[in-house]
Amino acid sequence: MLKVRLIAAAVMIPAAILWVWLAPPVVFAAVAALIVLAAAREWAVLAGIKSRTSHAAWLVLVLGLLILAWWGARQGTRDFLPLLTAFLAFWVLMTVDLAWGGLRNSRLALLLQGVGVLVPAFFALLLIRGMETGTGLIFALFAVVWGADAGAYFTGRTAGRHKLAPRISPGKTWEGLLGGLLLAAVAGALASLWCPVAVQVLVPLAVVTAAFSVVGDLVESRLKRAADAKDSGHLIPGHGGVLDRIDSLGAAAPVFALGLEWMHRIW
Repeated sequence: MLKVRLIAAAVMIPAAILWVWLAPPVVFAAVAALIVLAAAREWAVLAGIKSRTSHAAWLVLVLGLLILAWWGARQGTRDFLPLLTAFLAFWVLMTVDLAWGGLRNSRLALLLQGVGVLVPAFFALLLIRGMETGTGLIFALFAVVWGADAGAYFTGRTAGRHKLAPRISPGKTWEGLLGGLLLAAVAGALASLWCPVAVQVLVPLAVVTAAFSVVGDLVESRLKRAADAKDSGHLIPGHGGVLDRIDSLGAAAPVFALGLEWMHRIW
């Protein structure tokens, strides 16, 4: 399985780099929207939506919100700090819910969570891409998320002893979390070499972003456990579905965008 995961990653990572590096803004947004819609479809299946009509209505709703987010992100002079802060508040609430809530939620609650996970991530990616040197900042975000994921995976496999969230994701450990945060910090330090962000700012932002990326992963893990599913889909060999690959980014992108906005105002 590890070999399959590595081969799939060797294909996906260069593809993601080419997408961010070469795609003009409209194409970047269109590809991001397609990825989010694919993840939204998987979310609906895990949430227990069965009829084709309900699936279609859900996807139309998500598409409409993505179009609205795309339009809003194009208004580059607007102040999005309150909205990004609201996204952060959502993820803080999700953290509290993971710590003290149950495994199962109502179908409506799950769909609302899906909107809160997927649409803000799309919006934040467009905002970051539209910033000065936005391409480099997107690469920094990806490096932090990928670093946190790889660090947690390999540290957890080799040194994991204490369970992080045994009811939700038995494979995750506190040692894995620490390894992920450390590698995310390294990724943030390296990203400061190509981003116009001071290393003393980017490293703490990378650690906080990575911490919330774990929350995003756990939110999807809880959804899969409630649905008694191992993966959100089978599209990507060794990695599961699209949602399995972007769950961490769902929380990381809005937090990273908010941190960049705060940095811009303070510095």
